[in-house]
Amino acid sequence: MFINKLTAFKPTAFSACLLSLVACGGSSGPATHPAAVAVPARTEAQITEEMQKVWALLIAEIGTPLAGDLSQCRAIPAGTKACGGPSRYVVYSTQVSNEERVRAFAETYTALENERNLASQAVSTCSMVMPPAIELAAGRCQARQPSGG
Repeated sequence: MFINKLTAFKPTAFSACLLSLVACGGSSGPATHPAAVAVPARTEAQITEEMQKVWALLIAEIGTPLAGDLSQCRAIPAGTKACGGPSRYVVYSTQVSNEERVRAFAETYTALENERNLASQAVSTCSMVMPPAIELAAGRCQARQPSGG
């Protein structure tokens, strides 16, 4: 099982950076490992392109969030605002989606958005995005729309 996950892994500059931190013990000093290689900083456009690819994978994994019961409906944060906290939530169904894959794609997307925020020195309103109330409507998980009042 673990080997299958490794063979499906596609390295990126982001994962190379993480791997170098783990391999070198997360040292904040200069790299002393003979195999340490500096990874050039990516441009905002490169990060955005990777974000779009990961978002497409996340949405494909979610598919149509059909469920037989509300307990199969979930919301997960995806993305991060410049001053912290999630930028959005996505709703999915455990009946249709592989929860591990949804979580992995959402976490990767969040890390990429954080990287882009840092690269672009982004600012945001710092307003909190709260998890949505979820409902099951016609067999489909969805975020409950606020009542207009």
